Amino acid sequence: MSSAAWAAIFVQQVNATPPAVDRWTVISAVGSFASAVIAAVAAIFVALQLYWNRVEANGRESLDLVRSIVDVLPTVNVLFMREAQREALDCYEKDGPMTDAAKTYLHFLTVLDVAALAAAAKLADKRFLTDYLRSVVKPDHMVSIEFLTKLQDCTKDPTIYEHLRRFAMEAKRS
Repeated sequence: MSSAAWAAIFVQQVNATPPAVDRWTVISAVGSFASAVIAAVAAIFVALQLYWNRVEANGRESLDLVRSIVDVLPTVNVLFMREAQREALDCYEKDGPMTDAAKTYLHFLTVLDVAALAAAAKLADKRFLTDYLRSVVKPDHMVSIEFLTKLQDCTKDPTIYEHLRRFAMEAKRS
């Protein structure tokens, strides 16, 4: 085909009358587009709402964990930590009786372990809990890595206070 023939076909196509578009077809197309936009905006809103609900729930959980630590602190602060640790180890190593001091100290460690687990698993606000736990765990007299290791050894259970031990080791490094 010559270029003149192509030019003639092109001119016919340009001059051809476009197909008639019904007004209701246009309205329907615009309505469908608007529905799609509204659905997308709604999906974004739902995603944001879920995100903010999770952030708020994590904040509440963090405060609850801190509250439980603060509730135990007065009873722990009056203990002689090294003595309570020795009594707890004696209970497991020598099958001795569990003293009140050992019970209180182990309860304190359990509360800290749960908080360390929540921080590690991001079940609560990790930064908030980590900052608070550092103030409680870092002093070696409150939580001793050596004590936690000895307790794991004498019970032959490496999972006892494993989250707290890991946290204490990280806190000691920083």
